[in-house]
Amino acid sequence: HIASVLLMPRLAPRDAYTRLAAFIAQGGLRPLPAAEPGQEILPFLDPAFAYAVCGYDLVRGPLRIRAAVVPGPFVSMSFRSRKGQLFYSLTDRAASRGKIDIVVLTTAQLAEAEAQDSDDEPVQELRLLAPELQGFVLLRSLAGAQSELPLVQARLAAVACGPDAPVAPQ
Repeated sequence: HIASVLLMPRLAPRDAYTRLAAFIAQGGLRPLPAAEPGQEILPFLDPAFAYAVCGYDLVRGPLRIRAAVVPGPFVSMSFRSRKGQLFYSLTDRAASRGKIDIVVLTTAQLAEAEAQDSDDEPVQELRLLAPELQGFVLLRSLAGAQSELPLVQARLAAVACGPDAPVAPQ
């Protein structure tokens, strides 16, 4: 029994990455459908949140996420490997100077980025080493009431996510 519990994540045919594959394949940041009881894309999604996902494949290059942070509903990002392993998480409260700028990369890509860094200017982005070449970032924003749902969906849609995400608007 213990072995089957421990092996379940490796053998489960409908892991998080597989469930999100249709959205990840489209590239960039994609909103997820509203969490309806019994029809959630992922288990345990809270219907009070709007969700979006951005997949990455570091073989194609680093993933960059940029966002301008303005006062408003709570936003969080969780960075996950292909196997669903959480390797970093943050909220909009972690913004520096009203912006979030994150790069997800491999060890080799990090070495290349560091070689190009200037000694005169500090690095302005947060650099995260991914444990696997593929994975996804799950974003969520809290809607305090059903009427706030369009606002939180727009807040998620304003996040730039991709290999060459543009600078976030100010």
